[in-house]
Amino acid sequence: MLTWGTLLSDLWLDMGDAGDNHRLEGERAYLYLRFALQDYSQWNPLGQAATLDLDDTGTAPLPDNYLRLYDVREAGTHKIILPARGGSNPPGFSITARALRYWIEGNNLRVNSWANSPDRVDLHYGAYHTQPTDAADIEFALTLPLEDEEAIILYMRAKFIGATRSRTALLDRYKPKNAAGNTRKDNPLTPEESDLMAEYLALMIQKYGSHGSISLRRRR
Repeated sequence: MLTWGTLLSDLWLDMGDAGDNHRLEGERAYLYLRFALQDYSQWNPLGQAATLDLDDTGTAPLPDNYLRLYDVREAGTHKIILPARGGSNPPGFSITARALRYWIEGNNLRVNSWANSPDRVDLHYGAYHTQPTDAADIEFALTLPLEDEEAIILYMRAKFIGATRSRTALLDRYKPKNAAGNTRKDNPLTPEESDLMAEYLALMIQKYGSHGSISLRRRR
């Protein structure tokens, strides 16, 4: 089990940021963790299941942590409901059509309703990975696999370097000589940030990029 506290300690160790006064303090590290988990979830969503109650129109709101849809089944059975084709108003049938189908409409799941349609459906979906409630919640157990800790650390380090680069650029340290009295025109932190993010993306593509899938996503 990987906790937020363990990941934070490993991050500081990897950065050579040991001691009491960290260059990357906890609140900012927590912000970068949230960014990292949001991006990581796009590659490897957290598998979740939920039972939705349909209203009279065959509509139910999607879960708050919904990211992508895997399948929809009639509640309590293994009978899969197939997706409709053609968007929110699928051509070829009306909401009273006999063929049971579902589709995503805004933040809702819809099932074409008719007399024998189910009142509830079981949803299997990919969700955003959970995150600590705040920076001090160091005992929080993260839901990502332990072997992906390196990828999260790479992403967080890239965010830290990017923020540091922006602050140093604001100090005019990298302007041309005729403007600032030095010969530096480039920010040396830019390649480091790019390299760290490239490493992160390479790990994600190597592990998750080859697994093609068809997914239905809610518009944000």
